[in-house]
Amino acid sequence: MKQRTSFGSGRPPRSRTTPLTLIYVPGLFDRLKWVQFLQRKAIATWRTFGVRPQVFVMGWSLDAAFDDRLAELEKLVDAALARGEKVALVGASAGATAVLALLAKHPEKISAVVTICGKIHRPDNIPEPVLELNSVFDQGLDELPALLEELGEDQLGRTLALHAYRDHIVPPEDAVLNGAHNRQIPALGHVPGIAVALLSFAPLITKFCKAQAAAHNAGLEGK
Repeated sequence: MKQRTSFGSGRPPRSRTTPLTLIYVPGLFDRLKWVQFLQRKAIATWRTFGVRPQVFVMGWSLDAAFDDRLAELEKLVDAALARGEKVALVGASAGATAVLALLAKHPEKISAVVTICGKIHRPDNIPEPVLELNSVFDQGLDELPALLEELGEDQLGRTLALHAYRDHIVPPEDAVLNGAHNRQIPALGHVPGIAVALLSFAPLITKFCKAQAAAHNAGLEGK
């Protein structure tokens, strides 16, 4: 196929890319306003890398059903798709439960998923008081194992799982996802790992999501 040229300027035409909305889902303690504030500030800087960032608060400690909260997240996804955009999801810690669940339920809607220090495996080693305080998270953990089995090679290939070098809250083995792209964060601790990912790994995360969105878009157009 011949490449079109732009007459007069001597430059090739600028390729048109589909806008990418990147929805970030925080982990536990999303009920704390200052935690939300810091994460929103970090995510807002991702506009620099050519994405449209949003934050969705699951409300892990709410008296609500996990599926109902997931449906609210899906509404944000659907709104972006209706605008002609592609969508990527990023979930930190407990947020990994939500983004992986939505990928499993609606893989055609999600171009890419990134988990950051995500609690993916061994839900039984979470202290009971934590689960009692965060019932939405507890429900999500119950559903996640079955949903993970539904992720095929294509969905896992569109997933980047980041884990801290050492993490006593979510050990690396609980955050690694077989079949996905796994990458270690040079940080000690759970909160430092998330902070380093949001700030220093922003170029990597956005580049991965944009590449997967372009590939996903091309795949859909080829059908």
